[in-house]
Amino acid sequence: MVVSQHRVEVTVPCFFILNNLLIGDRQADKIDYLMKEEEKNRELIKKFVTERVIEQGRESCLMIALETARILCGRDKATGKKTDKETDIIHSDEFKQNIITTQTSFAGLIHYLLLLDLIGAVFIPKDSNIARTIKHFHPEMNEREVYAIVALRNSLAHNYGLVNIPKYKKQYPNSLHMFSLDNFGGLNSMVEVSETIWNKKFTCKDDSMTTNIDIPKLVDFFEEIYQTLVEKVENEKLDVVLNKGIEELKSRFTITH
Repeated sequence: MVVSQHRVEVTVPCFFILNNLLIGDRQADKIDYLMKEEEKNRELIKKFVTERVIEQGRESCLMIALETARILCGRDKATGKKTDKETDIIHSDEFKQNIITTQTSFAGLIHYLLLLDLIGAVFIPKDSNIARTIKHFHPEMNEREVYAIVALRNSLAHNYGLVNIPKYKKQYPNSLHMFSLDNFGGLNSMVEVSETIWNKKFTCKDDSMTTNIDIPKLVDFFEEIYQTLVEKVENEKLDVVLNKGIEELKSRFTITH
């Protein structure tokens, strides 16, 4: 048997090799572009939760709400810490006569509560926006306490008052409330849910049917949630959950001028 010793050579056309090289270069460029865009988006999200101006001509609604809430509650605009102004207001005769209470405390609380709404919408999936925000950052909280805060938001934002009557009776156990606000921080806990569900009688004076809220403790609670949010975003442990991502964030939760 004779075995042929001839070698068969296959020639690959130059255009085929060049084409593959070009495709490889384009893919590399695309990957590089996507990585840069991702880094750019991460920086924008970090600015969204820490800086009012996130890029030229664009401001963060989250920071606008936070700064406004702080100012209205007499907190330091930059840190959220208690200031002498807050102490002076609380101990003033005007405050004790309830002249200032509804002008600053209500407005400040609404901004803080809407801030929780915003955080829930942007960063936390499922459930009511405020409820899911609280549950995410404080999973240990009692269910009735969580929904008492949601009810407080509804009563202030919808009616600028301290009574929340849900549309459906099945919501009464968690959401039917007549509130009393303690502006001096004298309660043992932040939220003292009523022992008995309010009977919907506006003449009711039964303390066991009143849900009490300690305002200074509640504001500290809001500030603690915000600080934890910042830490999680900066450490990339929390991301935007909006369906359309960054473009939806910029469209819905920032303002331009």
